[in-house]
Amino acid sequence: MALMRSEKLYLMDIMEAVDAITAFMQDATADEFSNDKVLRSAVALKLTNIAEAATCISACLRERHPQVDWSAVIALGNAVLERYYDVDWDAVWRWVTLDGPVFGELVACVVRSEFSNEGTDN
Repeated sequence: MALMRSEKLYLMDIMEAVDAITAFMQDATADEFSNDKVLRSAVALKLTNIAEAATCISACLRERHPQVDWSAVIALGNAVLERYYDVDWDAVWRWVTLDGPVFGELVACVVRSEFSNEGTDN
């Protein structure tokens, strides 16, 4: 029998992945990003982690938080995973530098809103 994880843990996974991307990208320029295969690989892995975790969030919770663009991040992560040979790195750069930090903050707000009365180990 598969062990079910809580939605809170998936949301925490998303926040940790966004934080990791932020750390990876600290001080990176667009040129450095486009020329650094290791950096792109690290970001790609975390984007696929974010997409996978986001797919585990219930439709009910997603509907309660329409300010979070769940479908866009799932689509981007899936595109990186499924088309690894033809990734639009400019789109990844835009998400990482513009949308990613906002997405992470919105997910943090969801955690506070949904789980403020719980401990951190749920």
